[in-house]
Amino acid sequence: SSIKPLFDDSKTITCSQCKSIIDLSSGIGSELKAATQDNPVNPTIALGTSGQLENIDWQIVGFQHRMGTSPQEPDESFGWSEYLLYNPLKGFSFLVESTEGWSWVKPMTGAPKSLKNGQAVEYLGKTYTQTETYSAKTYYVLGEFYWRVSLDQNTKNTDYSCGSSLINKEQSKDEIVWSHGQKLLPTVVSKAFNIDASKGLSEVGDSQNSKLRKQIILWSVIIILIIIIVKCSDDCNPKIENCTTRSSGTGGSYGGYSSGGSHK
Repeated sequence: SSIKPLFDDSKTITCSQCKSIIDLSSGIGSELKAATQDNPVNPTIALGTSGQLENIDWQIVGFQHRMGTSPQEPDESFGWSEYLLYNPLKGFSFLVESTEGWSWVKPMTGAPKSLKNGQAVEYLGKTYTQTETYSAKTYYVLGEFYWRVSLDQNTKNTDYSCGSSLINKEQSKDEIVWSHGQKLLPTVVSKAFNIDASKGLSEVGDSQNSKLRKQIILWSVIIILIIIIVKCSDDCNPKIENCTTRSSGTGGSYGGYSSGGSHK
């Protein structure tokens, strides 16, 4: 499919047909590097949708679904979605969808003042308290981005809050990005983008965990059935012994097992 970036300085775009991630960091006309994506995620708000927040018209030009793990529960993961919004005059911002609700954030210029050894930060006269730290990776991508996006890209994230206001610190091996924003009511998002924002709040992370649990259960059942079959099978010869009603007193009993036993 033909590739038609909306912005001259885009570093990443996805193919509209096969959904592969295409690296444009060297510019169109040079060698294009692509990464295939085999686990599609359907955004709650479709790519290209326009909406209005704070009387500003925004268009969704990019979508990322990301997965996170916390140090306290390394075996459990959670998911959330980030919509890249664009306005010709205001630039870019992010609409974030998670199981905790919706929020709208924008990249900050500079960094807030660190307090209490990083347990809190001060920004615009307000103190934000650290609420969570976690590692994150990119799980699925759609659309176009002004930075280089790669599959399984890892970052270390820290969230801070002050009432309905939010601050996020995202650290990769190359840079640290701070974002500031606020929580949004589902009704605000519903009105802005004409969707039912109360449903599907990034349950992909939970569904992925559910899928993994189902796979583990399935394989456990298969292994148990294999063990049962092995234990219940023997070399009984019906011409020599009664393989149906054997007991310790009649015929030969191999290892104490009988073909009609109550093995589960």
